[in-house]
Amino acid sequence: MKKNIKNTRILFLILCVIGTSSCSDMFETESKSVVFDHTLSTANDSLYSALGILGQMQKLSERYVLMGELRGDLMSATEDAVEAIQEVANFNVSPSNTYCDVTDYYSVINNCNYAITYMDTSLVNFDTKEMLPEFAAIKTMRAWTYWQLALLRGDVQWMTEPITDLGQSNAEYPVKTIDELAEMLIEDLVPYIGIRELDYGFIGDYSSQKYFIPLDLLLGDLYLYLNRYDEAAQAYYRYIYNHNVTVTWNYVTRFTSEGNFSSSTFISSYSGEMLCGLPSHEDPTGYHPELIRLAFNFKPSVVPAASFVDSMALKPSFYRLNDGQQGLEAVCVGDQRGQGLTNGGGSTPVSYGVYAEGYDTKTLIAKYMNCAKSHSGSDPQNEYVNGLTYTNIVPLYRNSMVYLRLAEALNRSGRPSLALAVMRYGLRRDVVSGTNMKVNEWELNASYTNFTEDRFNDNRGTMGRGRGFAVDANAEEVNRWIGIPDFTRETVTVQDKDDDGNPLFEEVQATDDDGNLLWEDEAQTIPVMEQKPVMITVGVHTEESMNDSILFVEDLLVDEMAAETAFEGNRFFDLLRVARHRNEFPAYMAERVSRRFGKEGQASKKAELLNPDKWFLK
Repeated sequence: MKKNIKNTRILFLILCVIGTSSCSDMFETESKSVVFDHTLSTANDSLYSALGILGQMQKLSERYVLMGELRGDLMSATEDAVEAIQEVANFNVSPSNTYCDVTDYYSVINNCNYAITYMDTSLVNFDTKEMLPEFAAIKTMRAWTYWQLALLRGDVQWMTEPITDLGQSNAEYPVKTIDELAEMLIEDLVPYIGIRELDYGFIGDYSSQKYFIPLDLLLGDLYLYLNRYDEAAQAYYRYIYNHNVTVTWNYVTRFTSEGNFSSSTFISSYSGEMLCGLPSHEDPTGYHPELIRLAFNFKPSVVPAASFVDSMALKPSFYRLNDGQQGLEAVCVGDQRGQGLTNGGGSTPVSYGVYAEGYDTKTLIAKYMNCAKSHSGSDPQNEYVNGLTYTNIVPLYRNSMVYLRLAEALNRSGRPSLALAVMRYGLRRDVVSGTNMKVNEWELNASYTNFTEDRFNDNRGTMGRGRGFAVDANAEEVNRWIGIPDFTRETVTVQDKDDDGNPLFEEVQATDDDGNLLWEDEAQTIPVMEQKPVMITVGVHTEESMNDSILFVEDLLVDEMAAETAFEGNRFFDLLRVARHRNEFPAYMAERVSRRFGKEGQASKKAELLNPDKWFLK
């Protein structure tokens, strides 16, 4: 199907902005043509093109978070929110809703198309294609923007040529479904695996490396959406390996001494573990996402869903004094990544917290304050914060998020114990090898399951960040909640193999059909020898038990992703992927998301959300 996109506006580096008012339009024009200089033939040209496009992507950061969370099960809109936010949160979006306006997405796409078309990638400097890294980065930025647009709308209008003459708005462009787009983006990105990543030093408060979308992580997301689990695991593992990514115990809660909890440091992981993010303008008068104003405000527009807060408060947490000591030290209630404990039994905000103003209290989202920057002055729309406080950067990928998506791919590829180990122990040498290994050995049969190298020694389970260190495997109290289940298996007899995978044989004396030993001579002094396969008995999953195991671990993963990455913009995509894994879209999502509408509204909202069109903004 093709669609005419006349009368929709788009912002791009070299074309002036004109207003828009429609969901379905992309250009709104008055003049007929624009003059362009099509030359992008120097390293500086490519640098400024990449940074210019990055500057445009800033405007997508707030939408990334809100559209990813308001259509999930962790965030709710309040009566103080503007109508557009309430409509999205309630899945009743009107055609005039401002979040239907896709101008900013196509603005980025068009500028990417311009750079991709006119960048001279053949330019060589000392046998190096000088502009290829920027070319690959811009292709990745275009792919990410297209993908966010597809997650918002369910389809996109596909353009690869830049629109430099405004008369081109009369052209018809093919419409691609989200599934078609994922396949196309993979094909477009794969040739650039391994191309040098961009690094222009520090720009503002962060290394510029963190401003560019990692190609391998985007590929992993696309593969995972399409249920291509092995390829997804390979992509995530490739990034983890090449960048020495680990989930350390820097953000783990535990006892510092008997009866005393350490201060919760999990909240700082939002920025501290950021692998990639969309930065805001350095000037306080420039563009900044309004996440703090919307969430950390005594008249908030968005708040934690009550159903999510309740579920986090009921999760058990387990502690011991240090990582080397066996035995259960304490059990308390509540995942500390929601609201943490303090010495003396108090609480402290982490992802969210209870705040008081006078005699009134509210549960507010606190996570965005970890990426805040303050200036002198005040915000008349948010007197709850001191001074002028705004979002400095919006993280897109974090260490733990990448490991949890790797676990999702591992689980669906038939490796449930390995996936569960990501949450419980962390993937490192003593977990995946040795006499006390914590996973099923037969799951370690792929290149992306190798976690024995020193680079992985600091890995710890993500659950430890909010629910304490995993204790000894024999601790019944813990295994009931976070232990690796005893997967039911059948046994079969197979030929053994050596370390290189070659079949093993042994030399034995031959027998006749009746089982009598055979001899070369009448005196029976020289036996007849033959090669016989070495057979061993191994356990194998039945299809039924494997499916049960995968669903069990996947349920834990969905809850763990909620606790670990709440309010970061991932939830809609997380639920959509799992629904597709189970071939239960939209029923799976409807079941989970309807819970935040309370007992009175859950049934009717669930029925409403069984309509697939409700999930996308058109």
